[in-house]
Amino acid sequence: MWKGASVLAVMVAALLPASAFGQAQARRTVAVPRQIIQQLQQDSTEENELDDLYRDSLAAYLVAEPLDLNHDGIPELAIRGRGRICAANNCVSWIYRRTATGYERLLSTGAIQRIEPQATMTHGYRDVMTSTHGSAWDGDMTLYKFDGQRFRRVRCFTYTFRYFDAQGEMHELDRQRTAPAVCPPEN
Repeated sequence: MWKGASVLAVMVAALLPASAFGQAQARRTVAVPRQIIQQLQQDSTEENELDDLYRDSLAAYLVAEPLDLNHDGIPELAIRGRGRICAANNCVSWIYRRTATGYERLLSTGAIQRIEPQATMTHGYRDVMTSTHGSAWDGDMTLYKFDGQRFRRVRCFTYTFRYFDAQGEMHELDRQRTAPAVCPPEN
């Protein structure tokens, strides 16, 4: 059993950030293009992703981070909610790419804490790992791979920085423990 857990730990470590993206250092951000804001406003009416209170002032609650996920020199944009439209450090997030006619959505993550491009690639795009803050010790991670048209969820994990001993006493860990989890269905 421990051998299997060790293989899993090595596999998950390989999925962790391949760059400084997602780290505590300052990241470059740019204004969210108007076309994306308009698309999100329209989509939120249909999908109820965003609260009616913020739909009209959505631009004030979004930030964009350029990420060149397909190494073509034209960055995709990771769009993330901020401020009042977020909860417990988890914010609705999306990835868009620029096309000849504007912007195309490649991923809609729901509420997450961060997006981390991976070293591995699928169909010309870097794989992407998202993480969701669950508590001070626990959370979830989801691995997405590009299918040629958009990013699809392929693996899910839970992580923790604590464990309970036989007496039920909690202990904190220096390194996270990760375990595979069942992925919820995609929309």
